[in-house]
Amino acid sequence: MDLRATMTPPLAPATTGTPEARPSADQLREAGEGFEALFLTMLLKSGRAGLPGDDLTGSGAVTSGIEMLDAQLARDGATRAGLGISDAVVRQFGGTGTAQGAGR
Repeated sequence: MDLRATMTPPLAPATTGTPEARPSADQLREAGEGFEALFLTMLLKSGRAGLPGDDLTGSGAVTSGIEMLDAQLARDGATRAGLGISDAVVRQFGGTGTAQGAGR
């Protein structure tokens, strides 16, 4: 069986349409940072799920507080960590081939 025949091709950069219809580099950077934040949120949530439970922090209020803390840490980490996801989004969908100087 030829696996290449069943694989979907990678997404092509945005090269069609009017310039007004394409997202700007700032919009792409914001979307990439949002994706990084989502990735970091899931990473933190998975890491906390592996921790043993604690009777002192088992209430719903504490759980909600931890979730809000994780969300804020993920947002801050997405802008500072430099994971490269937002750069990849700008390169993939920006149509320019580079993400240099796109707002960081």
